[in-house]
Amino acid sequence: MLSPLSAWLRFSISKDPRKMERHASTRGRNPAGPAIRLLFAACILIASLSVAFADGDLKFFDLGDLRLKSGDIIRDCRLAYRTFGELAPDKSNVVLFPTWLAATTQELMDLGFVGPGKIVNSSRYFVVAVDAFGNGVSSSPSTSKLQPGALFPRFSVRDMVDAQYALLSRHLGLTGIYAIFGVSMGAMQAFEWIVSYPQFITRAVAVSGTPHLTPYDRLVWNNEIQILDTVSAADGGKTAMRTMLPVHHVMSKTPEYFARMNRNELTQLVSSLDASSTRYNTEDWKSQVQAILGHSVFRQFGGSEEKAASAVRARTLVIAARQDGMVYPGPAKSFARRLGAETAELAGDCGHLAAFCEKDQLREIVHEFLESKQGIDSSKWKRQLLFR
Repeated sequence: MLSPLSAWLRFSISKDPRKMERHASTRGRNPAGPAIRLLFAACILIASLSVAFADGDLKFFDLGDLRLKSGDIIRDCRLAYRTFGELAPDKSNVVLFPTWLAATTQELMDLGFVGPGKIVNSSRYFVVAVDAFGNGVSSSPSTSKLQPGALFPRFSVRDMVDAQYALLSRHLGLTGIYAIFGVSMGAMQAFEWIVSYPQFITRAVAVSGTPHLTPYDRLVWNNEIQILDTVSAADGGKTAMRTMLPVHHVMSKTPEYFARMNRNELTQLVSSLDASSTRYNTEDWKSQVQAILGHSVFRQFGGSEEKAASAVRARTLVIAARQDGMVYPGPAKSFARRLGAETAELAGDCGHLAAFCEKDQLREIVHEFLESKQGIDSSKWKRQLLFR
């Protein structure tokens, strides 16, 4: 979805949070008081330095043998994540940020999506960015010692979300989070979150995602699988990603976008895609695309959009790209209307990658939605066509 553009533009400590308690002073004089106070001050200093050092560092949550919805098991399952910002005393400022297709949490930083003043503002929120299964950092076909390559179990978007819930609740000790922000496959995870764990989340932002795949989406994603399988069978996978990525990138933008390019720009694009192909593992890519192909938040409700919507408690913002040729926005728009969600449409010619091309405007909309009690002011977004 987005990571080839990431390349073009250009975790292992597990920590459980520990609460620091304030001790009330006792009556009377305590000869050990000064020493205790000195020790306590030193502990605070060490803790503060540790937090500062750890901000944005890669960490891992070990889930052991994780049973998937299919009944298969990921052996020695690990979930990679990073945290940014400071957790509020009442833990009310947590924002979850799952990755899009093939992306890593490192890219969320490098591309300016998370950090102080960024789209997901770590100056205001305690951001938990999570690497999705299959991205080569969390448990993946390329990283598993017990189930390497094609032996790695098929996982679903719901499995991604269940693992994130375990991270937040069991590992980080949270009883709920303020919001989730997701783009593309990350938005699919956001849709899954609001129907699967409705009481755990207050707000959700889904950008260029879908709650349910249409036949069009299935044609797009199955095409990528077929290219990878066919080329891999011919040369052992040496040129599979190199063959598939240009097709993926063409689908991610619009004809108008590419038509504006001059010959030098086109040559540079082809060269950058060719170079970036070595960064991706074929089996990893396929595993996430297969998860996308199996995605539908309506499935657990007998296929009913209405029943799925009735389960949602989170205030939701759905942002679609008007010319998205990779993830058809129809189901997201329909679900938004069913939810009574706040909505916006990115109107540029970047197609599925509108979140990159209109990043400044996206940041303003997201900040307003997360910070305002009244919701976004649609009259301010002149380039947005509200579709409610």
